[in-house]
Amino acid sequence: MLTGQAIDTQRLRSLIEPADLIIAHNAGFDRPFCEALSPVFANKAWACSVSEIDWSARGFEGSKLGYAISEFMWFMGQPFYPIGALAEAKIAHLRLSSGELDTSDEDNLDLVFKMREAGGGHYFEIVLRSDRGTRYGGWVWGKELEVLDECVDGYRVLVTSSGACRRRFEFCSDKSRYRCVEPGALSKSNSTFAVSPLTDTGLLEAEVRSF
Repeated sequence: MLTGQAIDTQRLRSLIEPADLIIAHNAGFDRPFCEALSPVFANKAWACSVSEIDWSARGFEGSKLGYAISEFMWFMGQPFYPIGALAEAKIAHLRLSSGELDTSDEDNLDLVFKMREAGGGHYFEIVLRSDRGTRYGGWVWGKELEVLDECVDGYRVLVTSSGACRRRFEFCSDKSRYRCVEPGALSKSNSTFAVSPLTDTGLLEAEVRSF
């Protein structure tokens, strides 16, 4: 199948050069091959989704890529995000926990994945990172996301907006994740599955602000 095929190095460079972080499932294995393939991988920050996430503590059967994708991309036996959503996701690194932001401490910067959804907005999936490890921090929804200086339970308050509608999300230490404190909060069990054809060109207008 791969006989006579070659990697488009110009296309590869255009994809990798803007990246602030490269995430690989078993980065210790993949990184040397990538760096040998192209110098564009040199001096990039890497994260490993095998060694930096305690999968068993979070109820996963293992750290293999198939388990991780199945758990995050599927919900109640149905695909929650469209195919390719992870590859197309925009990722912001920031400090959600209280305290000053140290951008040089890349291993402890939290991550927010902006995932497209079919209804005209975005879901923001939160991954919290610290010296104690990496864990899922919940999800929020809306077209724009703002991080406030105000803190609750040791983490900054998040506010999303969709037009005139604004929602406030606070970290809940009992659940170890962000929760909406406004009436009518969504859960993944009562939200619209994000797998319908995307027809709203306004999706690209969503922003993650105040990072």
